[in-house]
Amino acid sequence: MSDSLVFYWDRADNLNLVDPDAILHSEGLNPVIEIVIGILNAGYEGVIVDEKRLSDGRYFQGLNVNLSAPEGWIVAGLQDSFEAEEELPLVSEVLQQIKDEYDAKGEVK
Repeated sequence: MSDSLVFYWDRADNLNLVDPDAILHSEGLNPVIEIVIGILNAGYEGVIVDEKRLSDGRYFQGLNVNLSAPEGWIVAGLQDSFEAEEELPLVSEVLQQIKDEYDAKGEVK
């Protein structure tokens, strides 16, 4: 266990207590976060990333999804795929999938 804990209040109004040593660390961005950045840059609002610098200089990133929005449940599925070590699609493919879902619902985003 590390010498610090992260208390993280997510956007679903849940308080999370995280031991930074118990989560996956990498030098680069988590591939799901890279996809989420593309989703955010495209203007979709069903996903959000909060980031906090830890005392050891590393960063904690909290990913929140709105499961009622296509981008939310798509990203939740991508996170499951990442954790299962499956290959992830390209950002452009994810954006097209989100657009197709909104088009099917008759909504413009």
